[in-house]
Amino acid sequence: MNLINYVLFFMSFIIMFIICSLYKKEKKDIDLIEVLIDSMSFNIIIIGLISTILLLFNNYDTTLMLLFLDICLILVFIKLNNKKINNRFKISKEGLILICFILLMIPFIYQRYEIVDMGQDPGVYPSKAIYIAKEGKLMVNMDIRERLSNNLQKIYDHDNLPNNNFLPATYMNEDKSKFYFQFYNVWPLMLATWGNVFGISKMYYIMVYLYFLIMTLLFYIFNKININIKYCFLGILLLGTSPLLIFMTKFPTTELFQLFLFIYCIYLLVKNNFYDSIKAGLVCIIFSLTHISIFMYLPLIALLIPYIYKTKNYVYFPFITISFLGYLFSLIYGIYISKQYFIDIYTACFQILFKDYALIWGLSIMIIFSIILMIYSIHCWKHLLKENCYEQNK
Repeated sequence: MNLINYVLFFMSFIIMFIICSLYKKEKKDIDLIEVLIDSMSFNIIIIGLISTILLLFNNYDTTLMLLFLDICLILVFIKLNNKKINNRFKISKEGLILICFILLMIPFIYQRYEIVDMGQDPGVYPSKAIYIAKEGKLMVNMDIRERLSNNLQKIYDHDNLPNNNFLPATYMNEDKSKFYFQFYNVWPLMLATWGNVFGISKMYYIMVYLYFLIMTLLFYIFNKININIKYCFLGILLLGTSPLLIFMTKFPTTELFQLFLFIYCIYLLVKNNFYDSIKAGLVCIIFSLTHISIFMYLPLIALLIPYIYKTKNYVYFPFITISFLGYLFSLIYGIYISKQYFIDIYTACFQILFKDYALIWGLSIMIIFSIILMIYSIHCWKHLLKENCYEQNK
């Protein structure tokens, strides 16, 4: 465990908790557990964004990232601290029951699998995370190969680079001096951050942390849409004891992290306000940078538009704008960090429709679709801001 990283890590959570508390100024009684979960969840989103930016410049360092995060949060806190608040924290009986249930489930989700196939996804993600934690770079140098003569390089390639790959789920660059992992970087960055704070051997325990967040966020979603408390706990019980979910807490791939992102996004949207809509958009950006499959979910986001018109609830337009902007950025990001993987996935997904032109037509349709909806939502967002200014000036 790195003591400096440990202190900076928990300092960021404390400051984020205080900031989230200050943003609750419209209520006098605040649910302590809800604010705590919201701040813990949003802190993960910000860590993901900062870490991704640093890695794109081949300069990821956990200490640097956490230090930058803490400085930014302190500046936000200073700006907000001049506001008078009269909030009081409360802990609900239902919240305590929920925490007790999660604690009872820890023995079932805490144990790790002792054997992981390093040639498949559960091994590739940790391998990439360990490399990022140690080196902080996107590409892995083939130092041994570069020191060999041309004849020895041919022998080395024959013995070590079957199908032009050094390891499963990797791709070589053109001169075979480097290779890169095919998957997107946010989840390996989460594992790397956790490993550099608590120790590499303990990085898998972020899965337990995500399980805790998923259960609590789901409870507050049910609570905000006014589901009967008995059915709330029934839903939590069914999901929390689900063999599939328990299995995924021991399986260090992106599925559990994606589930967390999806549930946290829904939680922010059901809060039904402008600022949480922006936060939900940032969550969607992280989803775009976590998994290439984001384009499959864009039509679901687009379905919000008829819902907005039906309910005349325009606070969701910032979420739509930021989400489609995040997707467009993820296209550039995907080509930059894993070009061949990006080409392979888009070609495979659209080949059934467009045959030999799958990549060109598939990308073109998704880009045009995203730009149209993004421009439209920006227009509606500007209209919403004008209406708010008009109402405040009345």
